[in-house]
Amino acid sequence: MMIFLHLFMKVGSSYDGLCQPLLYIGDDPLVHILTNACNPVPFFLIFSGYGLSYTHCHKGNNLRKQSWRILKLYLAYWTICAVFVSIGSFIHPSQYPGTCWNILLNVTAIQCTWNYETWFLFPYALLAMSSMLIFRIMNKMGDLLSVAISFLLMLACGYIISKSVSSGTSLGPFVILLIYLELLFPFILGVWLHHRTEAQQPIFKTTPPKAAALLVLLIIVECNLPTQADNSIYAFVFVLFFLNITLPKNVCRLLAYVGRYSMPMWMTHTYFCTYLFSDFIYGFRYPALIFIVLSH
Repeated sequence: MMIFLHLFMKVGSSYDGLCQPLLYIGDDPLVHILTNACNPVPFFLIFSGYGLSYTHCHKGNNLRKQSWRILKLYLAYWTICAVFVSIGSFIHPSQYPGTCWNILLNVTAIQCTWNYETWFLFPYALLAMSSMLIFRIMNKMGDLLSVAISFLLMLACGYIISKSVSSGTSLGPFVILLIYLELLFPFILGVWLHHRTEAQQPIFKTTPPKAAALLVLLIIVECNLPTQADNSIYAFVFVLFFLNITLPKNVCRLLAYVGRYSMPMWMTHTYFCTYLFSDFIYGFRYPALIFIVLSH
């Protein structure tokens, strides 16, 4: 979803002439329409909320263990930055590495001008480091109230951020807090899903054929909605439907294999398709070939 989104979200506008889609609905390429259903951030946060809640309940967690997990993530990020920024300093010396202040902001991932798509790293680190506090608050408030409050926070913070962007107003460091609060909702949805799974009380249960049909219908609806405000709800419902589908073992192996490389794929793919080697990637012309080449 992440790679597909970043490859084809601008087809028909900025990327016009870079690739040749074969299927259109009206004047819009099908690959561009499908990107409406491919926002990866809420999916990752739902899985992260579930996974961290599982770890907290079954293996125990503390600030030291969580700090080590985040440090390993940053070590991978710094290694990838060292490689691609070094290359970028020859290809685009006006952009890479930038001023000392830009280097500091990028190294901490507070502001990612080297690779904007890694903007998610710092807010996620804050979420992960505060996850134990989130779990305690949810235990006191209850799951449904926590979901409701985080949903309202997401709407409020999203509105403030969108208004500041449209008006050109800078929120300064305050924007980090707003992004953190906005991302709480899908994270808490994942924690809720884990709690219901542990209690053997699935949120949604149906037969695999019905789940598959509902999933297809959900994707079609999402592709045609004019707003992105429902992304977290869409991702959560997608997951609920997907959990009811029985996948062939070979498909499960493939997904597990790809999953092991998902982190470097996230941190490197836009260096190839956007910042440094876009002519090479889009030189394969056809969306299917472009997607396969970048995924590998």
